Parts: sequence; C-alpha cells; structure tokens
Amino acid sequence: LLAALSVNITEERMGDIGTGGELHFMSFCTDGGVTANKSQTDRHGWDVLIELEQDAAYFSQSTLHEPIITGTVQVKSTRSKKLTVDVTLSNLRKMATSPLPAFYVLVDYSSGPLPHRAFIRHVDEMLIGQILERVNAHIVAGNGNLLHRKKLRIDFGSGMEISLVEPASFKSALVKFVGRSPSRYTERKLRFLQTVGYDSHSQTMTLELTGLENLVALADATMGVGGIVELAKLDFHPKRFGLADPLHLHKGLTGTLEVHPSGPAAEGTV
Repeated sequence: LLAALSVNITEERMGDIGTGGELHFMSFCTDGGVTANKSQTDRHGWDVLIELEQDAAYFSQSTLHEPIITGTVQVKSTRSKKLTVDVTLSNLRKMATSPLPAFYVLVDYSSGPLPHRAFIRHVDEMLIGQILERVNAHIVAGNGNLLHRKKLRIDFGSGMEISLVEPASFKSALVKFVGRSPSRYTERKLRFLQTVGYDSHSQTMTLELTGLENLVALADATMGVGGIVELAKLDFHPKRFGLADPLHLHKGLTGTLEVHPSGPAAEGTV
C-alpha cells in the first residue's frame, strides 16, 4: 500500500507531460503572435491548428490575394534525452497528405518540470517521401487496413530547435518553412504528392511473341524497315516506389505493335 501510494504521489508531481506539453506549446504560440486552436478530438493526426497573419508591410498588388499561413501541428512531449518518437503510419499519412503545412513538435522535459526548449520537424518533401514509401509497402503487402498498428520513427534531431523562452522563434520558423506565399506552398505540395514515388520505370510492360513470322517482323521493325507485329500476353505493371500495385495489374492482353519505317540517319561509303 505504501509503495502504491508513493508511486501515485510521484506521478502527480511529474504531471501529464502530454497535456502539459500541448498547453505549454499553445501558450508559447500566443506569446509569439501565432493563433493556436486546440483540436477537440484528435482523430486526424493533429492536436493544434495554427494561424499566422502576414506582416502588412508584405502586401502589394501581387500579394494581396495571399491567405494567412495556416497549418497543423501534433505535439509530442518527452523526458528522455533521445530526440526520436515513434508515430503510427495512419497518423503520419494524414499529416503528409494534407494540403496545409504540417509539423511535429517535440517538447523537451528532460531538464526539469518545465520545458525550456522544443524541436520542430516540418513534414517536408523528404519526410513525405519516407512516409508514403512505407505506407505504399504495407498497401502492396495487403496491410493497408493495419496502418494504425505500424509505426515510423521521427528523428527530431533532423529538425529545428526552438527556444521556449523566445516566443518569436516559432513564428520565424513558420515563415522559413512555408515562405511568404502559402498558396504556392500548397501548389508545390499537391504537385509533389501526385508525383512522388513515380520514376522512369513506373510503367513496365512485358510481352510474348508467338511464331517465327512475328519474331522476324519484330527484327525488321526495330531495324528501321517498319511493319506490324502481333503481340501476345501483354502484361502492364504500374509501379510506385518500385513496387507493382496488385490491384492494377493488367495481364493476358493481346495487341499489335506498329512501327513506321525510318530512313537512315546518315549515309556513307565503306
């Protein structure tokens, strides 16, 4: 009984650093001129919605249409010296695919009951690529419904340290990550999301030739004579991050390959 009572008293003194970290971060935002709105239900990966109004001196005819900087933040807290946190892939995927700027913030309680520093990790193109590559691997393996049980380690050592005694440091970090044009930021992010994982080998086709006549026709076609080649068992394999999508394989098709004759690139005498 005494041991249990001792443990309970210790826990009360240490406090809930998860809730404490969120409240400390929100207060920090307010002091630094950043509006912070707490999520009532954390179901889509973020704890706090942040808003930052642009400096009026920045406005001109070419920038008057720009919106305020709006982003999402998930706050993590730690008493450990390690600057890493494991986050579920379902959470990470939602943050990575949001058109808004997304951030993970780690509040450091390792030096005492009150935090004096925090680390911010921008969900940038490099991190988005890592997240979606891992998610893609699980989807291809048939585990897309288990992303809430799979985790990826986020290293805040690769992020930016901000001082909790200097509220303006967070505001300047936001402007650095997002830039002066939130609309262009969103355009770049959406374009990157649509193309990441695809490369020059993202569409693969395999085929079979039946009969000697089609083999000869293919040889003639590729040597510049041209012609039509009958193809059998065409298989198309769309790939992302180097993995074929089992739900979009097109197998066993037939078709023809038509190659137009091409003249010589040059003429000479031997």
